[in-house]
Amino acid sequence: MTVAIVILNLAQLVVAIVAAATSYSTSKKKMPLILIVCASIIIFGSKLILANTQARQKAALSAEAVQLRGDVTGGSSYPDLVIQNAVAPLRFLLWNRGNSPLRDVTVTVERSSFPRSEYQTQYLGAIPAGGSREVPFQINPVLDVQSPYVDRRPIDSWIFNTYAANGHFSQQIQFRRTIECQEDWESRTVYW
Repeated sequence: MTVAIVILNLAQLVVAIVAAATSYSTSKKKMPLILIVCASIIIFGSKLILANTQARQKAALSAEAVQLRGDVTGGSSYPDLVIQNAVAPLRFLLWNRGNSPLRDVTVTVERSSFPRSEYQTQYLGAIPAGGSREVPFQINPVLDVQSPYVDRRPIDSWIFNTYAANGHFSQQIQFRRTIECQEDWESRTVYW
């Protein structure tokens, strides 16, 4: 409840008491002053309770509207593509990192390293808040003489674009062989 409402209600209470006192002193019917004061306090208290209830209802409705907007649009949720295994072919899960569901989710993947030959698109539908969905494609990273190098080791880069009702999200994943085992892949991810 705002300060202005409290001041307004106090002013109304003072006016009611003054009017009651004036009416008491000038009326032919003598109404006890205490009844007038009590009635004024009851009216003032009722107005305060009503104003407080309305303020709480308004705040609850605003919070509900924000939650509903997030549930419809995806709010601030974002997708995060996570590798499920270390041996090719690599499989993925798409996680929803947020408190609102992601809707109308489509994932595209393309190899950004040479040769840029592979491109896949999959529609995943909705992903619940905090949930995940398996991405139905697998990739096989390739290292050859034309592969770029990072830290003196060849890498194979892939770009994953995720489209949802709340926006477009890009994630680049770079794969390279582990030092310990040439059959295993390790990766690092860059978001933008």
